[in-house]
Amino acid sequence: MSFMDEMNSAGEATIEQGPLPEGTYTASLAEVTTEAHPEDGINRTNLEFHVVEGPHNTRRVWDKVKHVQAVLWKAGTLFNGMGLTAEVDGWDDWAAAMSEQKGRRFIITTKNREYKEKIYTGISDLSADDGVPF
Repeated sequence: MSFMDEMNSAGEATIEQGPLPEGTYTASLAEVTTEAHPEDGINRTNLEFHVVEGPHNTRRVWDKVKHVQAVLWKAGTLFNGMGLTAEVDGWDDWAAAMSEQKGRRFIITTKNREYKEKIYTGISDLSADDGVPF
């Protein structure tokens, strides 16, 4: 096999096809960003997790938390699941606390949902993976 063949087949093997199956995974929090939603201008915090073990190693999971009262429960689920105890005063402090967790490993449980005929994988629960220091 030529170098070009190997390079092309390696690229094909890394392409993610379809949603990550619902389940429980060990994942690292890779990125946290906050931006205004393009349609309504309300901020949302985006969390990107990388699965680090098992057959879906290297797959990614994104979850978004819009800075509105209706999803305060989700912000609490993430904050408490990470084992955080600091006082936060509003969405900006919450987003900063999330960002400080980059690089930490968590046990995440995923759930898929359908929206406009596409399937999205999100996080329904998480807990700190205390077996590995961050």
